[in-house]
Parts: sequence; C-alpha cells; structure tokens
Amino acid sequence: MEEREKWETVAERWHARHESGETERALAPPVTRILIVDNEPRIVDILVNLLTGDRREFRLETAMDGEDALLKVEAFDPSLLILDVVMRGLHGIEVCRRLKRNPERRTIKILGLTGYPRFVPALRKAGADACLTKPFDLWQVRQAVDRLIAYAGR
Repeated sequence: MEEREKWETVAERWHARHESGETERALAPPVTRILIVDNEPRIVDILVNLLTGDRREFRLETAMDGEDALLKVEAFDPSLLILDVVMRGLHGIEVCRRLKRNPERRTIKILGLTGYPRFVPALRKAGADACLTKPFDLWQVRQAVDRLIAYAGR
C-alpha cells in the first residue's frame, strides 16, 4: 500500500469515528455521577438545585429510601452518594455498610447527612467518607462534594 493510500485510509477511519460522535466521547472528560438519597423531598430539591448549577455538569439521580438507593447504585453506577441516615425501611448506615463491604462498590464515595449528630460515629464506622449534620450550609456541601470527587478519581 502506498503512503498516500495509508493516509487516506486513516483519514477515512477518523472521519467515520468523528461522524459517529466517537471522537467527542473519547475527548470529553468523564461525567461524575451523583446519587442523592433522602426521604425529605425538600432536601433532595435543595441538593439537586445546588449541583445542577455546577459548571461540571454532574449527572444526578435521586432515591427516597435505602432500598431504592441500592437498586439505583447498580443501575446508575455513581461516583458519589449523598446519603441521609434516618429513612423508612433500610436506613443510611446500613446502606453505607453494604456498599463498603461490596468489593465492586466500595470505591463509591459517601457523604452522609443526618439531623442527628449522635449518628455520625456509626456512619463513619460503616464507611462514610464524610459527614455533615442538618441543617447544613450549602457551602459545606459543595466543599465536601469537591473533596470527595477529587478522591473518587472518576
């Protein structure tokens, strides 16, 4: 094959990949997926609004209880979980414990949220990477998210 034919073949493959959007996906930074889990719709809305306005364009998903959170972790594959502790059914400490015991899920960073400061030690022992107490300051949430995403490495 002549040199010119080689370059034409390379150019044709590149154009085909470019047309399919493959080159943009390869060059785009990875999207950070965040799952927000809280049984209080108002808290979920506050956190969604805070993170939706971020320049990094996070991909967000929400869950209202622990069982739904575990199902959505499997389907959504988040890098970060923002997790309430006190919820009906499966509580946040148990969700955290199960994820951190699972070799395929233990790398998910977990930011625990609770209105009960006495639960913070149990949440940390279960594997939470950071904890904030309600009422929380949005600046604190943003800082914790930034720090945990930096550690998540994806």
